[in-house]
Amino acid sequence: PDGGVWVRAIDPAFGASDAKPLFNGLLPRFVMQEVEVHKAALQSLIDACESDTKLANAAARQALAEKGLPGSIAAHEATDGFPESVWAKVYDVQMNGGDWALRSKLVELDAKAAESGELLRAVQNVLDEEYANDDNFRIKHPTFQGVQSRESGQHFQHDAAHYRQLWDQARASDAALQARLESDGYVEGMKLCSMSREQLDDAMPKSDEAEQKGVVAVASYDTKVLSGELLNLAQLIQARDTACAGLTASCLGAQQTAVEAITRFVEAGNPIAAGGGGGAGEGGGGGGGEAPNLATGEPSDELTNLLSGITIELAGQKAALAMNIAEQEPLLQRIMAENSAFQAARSADAVTLERERVVQGAENATTAFTEMHTQVSEGLAFYTDLVGRLSQIVQTSEGYACAQSMVRRDFEAEQGTVSQEAADAEMARRLADQLQMGEGAATPAIPAPAYPGPAAAPVYPAAYPDAAATPSAPAFGTAPGTAPAFHVDSSPYQVPELGGYGAPATAAPTYSPAPAYNPAPAYNPAPAYQP
Repeated sequence: PDGGVWVRAIDPAFGASDAKPLFNGLLPRFVMQEVEVHKAALQSLIDACESDTKLANAAARQALAEKGLPGSIAAHEATDGFPESVWAKVYDVQMNGGDWALRSKLVELDAKAAESGELLRAVQNVLDEEYANDDNFRIKHPTFQGVQSRESGQHFQHDAAHYRQLWDQARASDAALQARLESDGYVEGMKLCSMSREQLDDAMPKSDEAEQKGVVAVASYDTKVLSGELLNLAQLIQARDTACAGLTASCLGAQQTAVEAITRFVEAGNPIAAGGGGGAGEGGGGGGGEAPNLATGEPSDELTNLLSGITIELAGQKAALAMNIAEQEPLLQRIMAENSAFQAARSADAVTLERERVVQGAENATTAFTEMHTQVSEGLAFYTDLVGRLSQIVQTSEGYACAQSMVRRDFEAEQGTVSQEAADAEMARRLADQLQMGEGAATPAIPAPAYPGPAAAPVYPAAYPDAAATPSAPAFGTAPGTAPAFHVDSSPYQVPELGGYGAPATAAPTYSPAPAYNPAPAYNPAPAYQP
């Protein structure tokens, strides 16, 4: 019609290639429970992989650092100037800002930690205040039957305690980082890392200087075997890190696609419930038995095998990682054996020992800088995420406390309404008792409110004198010395006084009689006040 809105129906595109069923991916409860168990197993696999890798790498670094490797080899081979391999690490530290940048990031880390600590205290203060208000209200109103705040807000308290534990652990790591940053070995090493290439070359002792001091260098030891073993260890660690990263990515991908994999499994006609539950489009798994209850059923063997197969496949990658870690110990033993022979050959070489001190100091400083820089970056990311989560908890807990306060105010308002209604009912009962008293008994008068009432009406004469009764002006020419008799009433019109009595009559002016005065209307008295 004219002026209306035309609506055209559009047929649903059931045949479209991108159309999906409305409840696609909606699985029974017991299936989702199996999915959660599957995801937890994958997460355990990730945690074990990362933990084993970190422990193996740390063990290798510690074993080499205790023997001064690989700095001792670099110092032995560097007969002219600072070793190029170590200089590349020093240059990388300088490009990342060096010690100043690391300390600046640590200050930023402390600021974020303080901010997250304030938010933790804010959450706890909100909860403590709400608990106290709820306890006091229940003491004041024993009939209040609402849920206690300590019970209904338990999840807030649990989250606050969990984040407090994480915060305490992070602060302990920050304290260890600060102590390491102030250690003498790191401070001396960072002095070397702040030098230029020319300054480091000059810091390396020369053979001619040693000869002038009476120190003779021993014959050079062939470090080719030891250097080769160290290269093999470096490659082994690199392969381990790559395998761990690949396994982690695969587990995360399997977690995200678990529901999709089960959906495809069901669409293929496979049963997901034990007892013959068929897949999509099938009522049973054969045999014509009773269809299983998908609400309270058990997962089928086929579904369990699907999920366990994914886990087993990924566990195979972890087995390869375990083999990599197992190869490390024999390799370290060979390195230690070669290093023992190398140390015996160079123990009397004072020039090499001095070079080793310089090179190893720079090597240790670069390693410590890299590790602490990574730790500070991870700490900043942790505290930044924690601040966001705690801010949300503060807002949510404040809203929860406000809602609880509104419940208590509503209860007080309801109690106040009941009290007023009871008072009104009591007053009505008393009035009814008074009105139903027996005959002969005087009804008690209800005192009227004191009002000032109307002012008293003025008193007026009943009627004014008629105009005809007013005497007319007397004729002039009377006996001299006799004043004319005038009647003066209360009329507002006053007759002017005449002078020169006894004058000739012709000379006297002629006055008209006084005008007739209309009497005032009768004044109606004010009505009597009815209390």
